[in-house]
Amino acid sequence: MLQSLPVGEPAIVRLAYPHMMKLDALVWTQFLKDDRYDIDQVWYDVKVGAPIGVPDNSDAALLAIAEGTGCKRIDAVAQVGPELWIIEIKPYANYVPLGQVLTYVDLFREKYATSLTLRPVIVCAGSDPDLTRMFTEHKVKIIQVSKEPW
Repeated sequence: MLQSLPVGEPAIVRLAYPHMMKLDALVWTQFLKDDRYDIDQVWYDVKVGAPIGVPDNSDAALLAIAEGTGCKRIDAVAQVGPELWIIEIKPYANYVPLGQVLTYVDLFREKYATSLTLRPVIVCAGSDPDLTRMFTEHKVKIIQVSKEPW
C-alpha cells in the first residue's frame, strides 16, 4: 500500500538542512533566496527504496538502523503548484545527479501516493554541457543558482 507524505514545512533559509553536505546546503540556500519559484511546502531527506538487508532474526534496533541508514534519500521534495519536484542538490550537475534524480522519481512513485505530477529537478551552481541533451530528453529540470555560493 502506498504511503502519503506528511505535511511538509515552509521552504525557508536555515542554518542547516537534514543530511546535506556543506556545498549542497550553500547551493540550496542560494536557490531558496531566489523568489522565482513559489514553493508551497518542502520535505527533506525523503527515504525511498529498500533498506539494507539484515538477517531474518534481527532485533528491532538493528531493523531500525537498517531502515534509517540503508534507504536511498532524496535531498528535497518540493510542492510547486500542481507538481512535486524530486530534487537532487549538487554543486555541479553531471551524470551522477542525473542518475540519482531519475532513480528517485521511480522509487518515490513506488512508495508514495500522489495526484501531483512528479518532476525530476537538479539544483546546482553549474552543469556539464555534454549532458544538456540528456537532461532535455529525460525531462530533468536544471535550475542553476545565479552565482556560485562559495
